[in-house]
Amino acid sequence: MNDNVNENINSDADNNLENNLNENLAKQPAVELHEATLTSSAPSVFGQHDTWWGRHFGFMNGAARFWFLTVLALMICGGFYLGFWGSCQQTQPIDVPYVTSANYFADKAAAEEAMKGYLGEDGVLTVLLLGCDMREGESVGRSDTIMIAFVNLDEGAVNLLSIPRDTRVALAEGKGTTKVNHAFAYGGEPLTRKTIESFLDVEIDRYVQVDFEGFAGIIDALGGVDYDVEQRMYKPEENIDLQPGPQKLNGKQALAYVRWRGTATADIGRIERQQKFLNAVLDQIMSSGTIFKLPQLLNEINQSVETDFTLRELKALIDIYKDYPSISFASDKLPGQDARINGISYWEYYPNQTAALVAKMKGFDLPDNDTPEENTGEVQ
Repeated sequence: MNDNVNENINSDADNNLENNLNENLAKQPAVELHEATLTSSAPSVFGQHDTWWGRHFGFMNGAARFWFLTVLALMICGGFYLGFWGSCQQTQPIDVPYVTSANYFADKAAAEEAMKGYLGEDGVLTVLLLGCDMREGESVGRSDTIMIAFVNLDEGAVNLLSIPRDTRVALAEGKGTTKVNHAFAYGGEPLTRKTIESFLDVEIDRYVQVDFEGFAGIIDALGGVDYDVEQRMYKPEENIDLQPGPQKLNGKQALAYVRWRGTATADIGRIERQQKFLNAVLDQIMSSGTIFKLPQLLNEINQSVETDFTLRELKALIDIYKDYPSISFASDKLPGQDARINGISYWEYYPNQTAALVAKMKGFDLPDNDTPEENTGEVQ
């Protein structure tokens, strides 16, 4: 275990503080998802078969092409949304070969059949989205922020749960109780997956891991993103220097924006800003001009993304979703509160409230005997 990690994760004092904290948990407001809908309106440029897009994707109808871009956007934005940076020792590039009419699914039924092999009984695809943070002087990275995507294939819905990196959890394999992002440092994606499966009580089907050094390249490949920066952001030691107001952010500037934590709400405020930035990036990706940038975008993704999705599975998702007139998006963060234990800042999550939110995101009702906690006061 890294000597630089200051937490005494197995101490009796921590256990006593945790017990006291649990006694102070109180009832929270009912779970409400923040919803948005992305509608399909395929640009006319999709019909130009003399372009790279037309040669390799021209066999798809307009809706199919739109959903290919949507799935592509989700993969890209998974990384944007997370706010991590640095090169990742564990990251291996994915192979993104051309999609041809010979290996595309003939119909939705065939695509759904291909997905049955790894979907849970609930019919919801659960995807772990994470990235790694390689700071100067460190030999291994940590996941800077973590997100779970619940993809409901029957309803055309995608629900996103953000997990603050300071969330205090018991790591899998007896690694102790500490911040959730330490799981990546101690055991990479496998330990992170096991830890999240344990404390969220979910089974993760697939994962997507993004090297955030590639973030800047992807933004630059898009030609930048038009965005209204809400405040002055200046932290020269982390290369953050942004002026407030509407502007076009290049890759370096966008990286600075999603990493900014210099507010009173710190990690939670950053998650909220990243949710807002995700919408702006989606708008940019869905614009007609993005079609001509696909080769460069795919190259950047190839260098920056690791996943255990197969190409066949990704194409199955495209074929399942292409007939939906819209995708329903909802997002929220892990319920909890700020806490200080032994002088260390944590995000202390509410177990019952979290169970309610996960159930809602998966499309199920919370059992009647599962009542959320209360918050009776600030934890010191």
